[in-house]
Amino acid sequence: MSTDIEIDKSNPNWRQARFVSEYCANGGNATRAAEAAGYKAKSARQQGARLLTKASIKSEIQAHKAALQVQSGRDSCWLMGNLEREAMDPSNTGSERIRALEVMGRVMGAYAPEKSQVENVGSGFFADLQPEKSEDGLEVLQDFLPADGDVTLN
Repeated sequence: MSTDIEIDKSNPNWRQARFVSEYCANGGNATRAAEAAGYKAKSARQQGARLLTKASIKSEIQAHKAALQVQSGRDSCWLMGNLEREAMDPSNTGSERIRALEVMGRVMGAYAPEKSQVENVGSGFFADLQPEKSEDGLEVLQDFLPADGDVTLN
């Protein structure tokens, strides 16, 4: 009776499977995936790089990503179907129907994200600023004082 066990090299062990899952979840950072899979922090970088060179791991990553895309497609189809149903349901109020259409637009990317621009005007300290004169000759900073002019300083 032979005690030799034939190991299937094409299937990853639990740690390698966890590496694949974590690698896909974190956006492709092999070091973080290796640490999350249980490899020592000291050697996580090397282990991650080594695992990415294995053909079996590469194919597992591709299969995992494909499965995630299918799942994501199902989820987004389900979501869009429910939103469309809500938008077309005559028993819903107008605001509920409009809200469903708005969310559908966001999911499809119809709304551009708002961009804010921050400008740095000059440099220096606030104490160096000089008050400006308004049209009526008053200093602009006076607009922030109390109406009775009573200012107490500590």
